[in-house]
Amino acid sequence: MLKFPLINILIIVLISFILITIFSRYNEFYQKYPVLTLSITNSLLGGVSNMSAQTISAIHSRLRKIDTFNLKTKKNEMENIGSLDRSDKSHTTFYIPSTFRFSQLIRFMSYSFLTTPIQLWWYSFLDHLSAVSRNSNTAELIKRILMDQFLFTPISLIVYLVFMSLTEELSKKKLKNKFNQGFFSILKVYFSSYTFLIIID
Repeated sequence: MLKFPLINILIIVLISFILITIFSRYNEFYQKYPVLTLSITNSLLGGVSNMSAQTISAIHSRLRKIDTFNLKTKKNEMENIGSLDRSDKSHTTFYIPSTFRFSQLIRFMSYSFLTTPIQLWWYSFLDHLSAVSRNSNTAELIKRILMDQFLFTPISLIVYLVFMSLTEELSKKKLKNKFNQGFFSILKVYFSSYTFLIIID
């Protein structure tokens, strides 16, 4: 039987509970502190997303280890336990070691918190352009999408990669390698899928 990493699940539940508490009084908080409310909400959502990814990664990693489990080591463990039937593998319990990376969680939550005011300003700016424009709604929508995808998205992706790399204390060489490996591949996937979904929406 495969057991889930308990600490990951507990943190997801804790963050989700805080989110539910905020959502129950969201309008009240938003009226008083709009930017702070959005920043905290996005930060918590980023935390849930990161912890979910860490949990899935931990389970996937453990499943691979189970598939390639050394039979000799397993035999020795079963002999030490003395109570397991060697011919019956269904009773063997595999524990997922603690894979919780607190620093990664903090980086993701911090990034979401710090960049929310910038995102809020950007979309307010786009709304202002749409309000003063004399173009048709369709033309204005296309212009808005193009500006968002080809101007803001590449810049925000650069900021994301640099922020994550600096907070990981990577060297300039590693930062450059990470940028070269991740930037264009992520951007390609984003443009090929997300833009289409936005147009449909």
